Amino acid sequence: MDQSVCAVCRNTGHHGAQWVARIGNDEMRVHKPCGQKLVETAPEGTKVKLYPSKELRQKFADERRARDVQAFWKQKFATARHG
Repeated sequence: MDQSVCAVCRNTGHHGAQWVARIGNDEMRVHKPCGQKLVETAPEGTKVKLYPSKELRQKFADERRARDVQAFWKQKFATARHG
């Protein structure tokens, strides 16, 4: 489990800072709510982008694959003929 320290609140929280906030060319690891606050409070004309870290994107992809496999087999068993 990643225990990165959030660049905004300086805490790790339960899961660590798993989101990336990009301000111009600078990137920092943040918690999602802290990153959303940065986006909301950025001065006009400042571009702030918030996105999941590489590790979090991998976790999302793994969970999506597991759901897809489960749904596939559930559908196959539901339509299987008992004979």
